[in-house]
Amino acid sequence: MRGFRVGCLAAMGAMLLASPCRADRLLLPLQGYFHPGRAMPVQWDLPGANASIDLSADGAMSVRVDRVSSSVGVLPWLAVEDDVGNVRWRAGGAAAAGFDRPLHALDDSDRLVGTNVDDPSLLKDLFGSSRVVPIRLDTMRPIAGPAMAWESLDALLVTPVGWVNIPPDLRRGLYAANVALAVVSVVPPDDALSWRKQGRLWVAQVGIALPPTVDSQAYAPTLGWTAGRSAAFRRRVVILGALFCILAGGVYLWRSRWMPVAMVLLVAAFVAAATWDNRSRSPLAQIVGEMRLMGPSDIADTWLYQISHRDADFSIPIGGLIHPVASDPQQWPSLNLVLHCSADGQPRWLSGHLKADQPLAVMTRWLAPADHAVATTRATSPMRVLMGQSIYADFSVAGQAGGGPDRWPTIILRPRAAP
Repeated sequence: MRGFRVGCLAAMGAMLLASPCRADRLLLPLQGYFHPGRAMPVQWDLPGANASIDLSADGAMSVRVDRVSSSVGVLPWLAVEDDVGNVRWRAGGAAAAGFDRPLHALDDSDRLVGTNVDDPSLLKDLFGSSRVVPIRLDTMRPIAGPAMAWESLDALLVTPVGWVNIPPDLRRGLYAANVALAVVSVVPPDDALSWRKQGRLWVAQVGIALPPTVDSQAYAPTLGWTAGRSAAFRRRVVILGALFCILAGGVYLWRSRWMPVAMVLLVAAFVAAATWDNRSRSPLAQIVGEMRLMGPSDIADTWLYQISHRDADFSIPIGGLIHPVASDPQQWPSLNLVLHCSADGQPRWLSGHLKADQPLAVMTRWLAPADHAVATTRATSPMRVLMGQSIYADFSVAGQAGGGPDRWPTIILRPRAAP
C-alpha cells in the first residue's frame, strides 16, 4: 500500500514537472472581428504584473504599455487597413508573434454586436435585416478596459445586471464612441444618457460617427492657417533681439580700440545662442480647434493640427478616444505612430515622426457635462468648414465660444430639427 502511494505521488510530480507554465498571451475578445479605422480590444494575459507590452503590425498603429498593473487587462489597438499583416508583439522582454485567432475585417454594412443576452431575436430590434456578427460576452461583466478599445462594436446589447457592472466612465466613453448601447429593460437603465425605446430594448447612441483614418477634407480648416513657431518661441526671439540691441549700443559707445573686437565677439555670441535655441526647440507648429455638440451630454471633438518645416519627432499628451487622420494613405507608414498607454491600458500620449511639410491631424473625443459650452458670437472660426463633412452632417452651427493663442474658437453645434 505504501508503495502504491509513493508511486502515485511520483506520477503526480512527474505530471506537474511536465506541464508547461502559463505563457504570455495576447487575446482578441471580439474573436478577431474589427472595423478598419476603429480600434479593437486586445487582452493581455501575463503570468506576472510589471511587464511591458509592445504591439505592432503592418497596417496598424503600434501600442506600448510600459508596465502593466495587473496580469490581465485590455488595451486599444487601431488597425488602419483591412489587411493587417506581420503582427509582432513583445511582453516582458520575450518576443512572440500572432494572436490566439486570425483577424477578420468587416465591411461598413456589417454590424458587430457584443452581447451577454441569450435571445438572438433581439438583434433584429437593433439592426433589422442587416448582417450582424454577434460576439458572446461575459454574463456578469461584459466588457472592461478603456472605451477606445471597443470602438469596433456597432452595438453593445446587455442585460440590466451586465449594464450595472460596466464602470460609469466606460459607459460614457462607449456612448461618445457612437456605440449603440442597448439594454433589455422595462424602464430606462439610468438618467445619465439620452435613452429611447426601440422594440424590447432601451437604446442610447450619440449619433456622431468617428472620423476616418484617411481624409484630406479634415484639413480644410488649415487652408488659411499660416503655420509658424509658437508664441513662446517668438517671444524669446523678440527678447533676445532687444537684449542684443541694448548690448550692441553699449559696445558702440565704448571708446576703446577693442570696441570692434568686442562687437564681433558679441555678434558671434548672439548668433551661436540663436542657432542653439532654434535647433533645441521643436520645429513643430500646432493649432487646436474644437467642435462641441450641445445636448443631454456635450460631445467635444478636439482637433489638433501640426506641421514642421523639417523632419521632427513629436509626442502629444492626449487621452480618451484618439484618432489620427492622415491626408493620404501613403502617409501612414512614415508617421511611425505609437499609442502609449498607462498601466491599466488607458491611452495617455501619442508619439511619431513628421516629415518636412507633412501635416497631421489628430482628433480626440470626450464627453463633457451638459451645458458645458455656450455660444457667444457668430461662428467665424476656421473649424466651421468641417460642417461639410459627413460626421457633422446632422448638426447645424449655433455659434462659437472661446479661442486664444494657438487655438481657434470652439464651434458650438446643435442637432438639426427633424423635417
